[in-house]
Amino acid sequence: MLTISNSNPVATTGGNVRLETDDHFVNNDGVNAFNVTGGGTWRVYSQDPTLDIKGGLTSAQYNFVQYNAPNSYATPFANADAALNVAASGNGFLYAVNPTVSTSLTGAITKVYDGTTAGPPLTGSNYTPVTGTINGDVVTLLLPTGPSVGTYSDKNVGVNKTVTVSGGISAWNGSGLQRGYDSTAMA
Repeated sequence: MLTISNSNPVATTGGNVRLETDDHFVNNDGVNAFNVTGGGTWRVYSQDPTLDIKGGLTSAQYNFVQYNAPNSYATPFANADAALNVAASGNGFLYAVNPTVSTSLTGAITKVYDGTTAGPPLTGSNYTPVTGTINGDVVTLLLPTGPSVGTYSDKNVGVNKTVTVSGGISAWNGSGLQRGYDSTAMA
């Protein structure tokens, strides 16, 4: 466990603060836990946000959360930094946990036979709610646009066909975009 004590902030002028724990992070100093000036940033490398106690640090104090960023004492910070999305900058939390969200198609997906595997356009109502989020994140499906977003397993007429859909997810929390979620979709 890595603990920042009450009235004992981690401070630097002109440098960066990197704190690592193979367990969980506890902040007992509230919003003043980090005093980084001169253009530096702070980052906490931990295992799982559900185990951490941020102690008053809110999205106003950090810019990002990165999941699937395992750390290693053999090469401190190198593995986690390699997983860090290049768009992430500033202060943030990096976690080893690799959350997976999932959804599936729901209802009847139909089309008039046309001899192709192209499926009909799909909307958010064609999907079950997303499950598997952590840390209070809100995950949104990013549905592709175009005349057809689903592809049937073959061009033959039938029922219970597999429909493959491309797209992605966007995960947000108060600090902004959450990175590192894996996703599975079941047809």
